[in-house]
Amino acid sequence: MFVRGERSSTMERYYRALNKRYFRNKLARTEIIIRRGLVKENKLGRVELIDNMHYPKLRKRAKYLISLSPKLIFSLYHLLLVLLHEMAHVSVDPDLNAKFQDHGRKWQNEMKRLARIGAFRKYW
Repeated sequence: MFVRGERSSTMERYYRALNKRYFRNKLARTEIIIRRGLVKENKLGRVELIDNMHYPKLRKRAKYLISLSPKLIFSLYHLLLVLLHEMAHVSVDPDLNAKFQDHGRKWQNEMKRLARIGAFRKYW
């Protein structure tokens, strides 16, 4: 599977800032792309572990790949909400285990923690 998308250094800067502010810099380095294919899949975002042969160049730079839909480009607020959503997945399940419930109790508790500390205050 080859992922096509436009790398977003701006969103990577936001990722680093949000990681520092809300996750104590505990999340691994991540590459972020704007990916048209998500529109067909009717998704706004996706996070993937870069640990297989499909991403040999990315693996040297980052542990995760977060793809964001171009549908979100109209609003920085929406982009950051979806970015925080994907970061919460990484926070509760760093291995992105297939057996892990995507939006189960651990993830919901992480989202509640983010809400309590004000991560969504500006955006939601």
